[in-house]
Amino acid sequence: MPIKTHKLRIYPNAEMKTVITELMDYNRFCWNRGLETWQDMYDASRLLDDKKLRPSERKVRDELVENKARWQRRLSARVLQTAIHRLHQAWQNFFNPNMPDAHKPKFHSKRDAKQSFTTDRAKVAGRFLQLDRPLKTTHHFTKIKMA
Repeated sequence: MPIKTHKLRIYPNAEMKTVITELMDYNRFCWNRGLETWQDMYDASRLLDDKKLRPSERKVRDELVENKARWQRRLSARVLQTAIHRLHQAWQNFFNPNMPDAHKPKFHSKRDAKQSFTTDRAKVAGRFLQLDRPLKTTHHFTKIKMA
């Protein structure tokens, strides 16, 4: 079954713009922290010549969840999980001989023009998009108008 995607224009209010910006920043933070953890685990496994220490999606995610700061609990946990999943996919693509154009995963920059985050808990109801609301958030979540 083919995967269909749609590009939509959204019109968030000021509060939701803040939420979306925080989620994009958190996604970049999770990717960079995950990449750093992945590289540290890989270097340790090569140094000790122990394949059991090799990084995996689950090991890296568990490490990041275990060392979560208080401010991270206000944001969606799905952003961390999807960032680590995409990092895992990037490493698989890099080592896949059938994908010769795949590059080694790099750290993401705040100055990069393309900023994004991924969640699979958003809902579309008619002409509105509703993001998943974390339990400990201080923001007032509203529906986002779409076109």
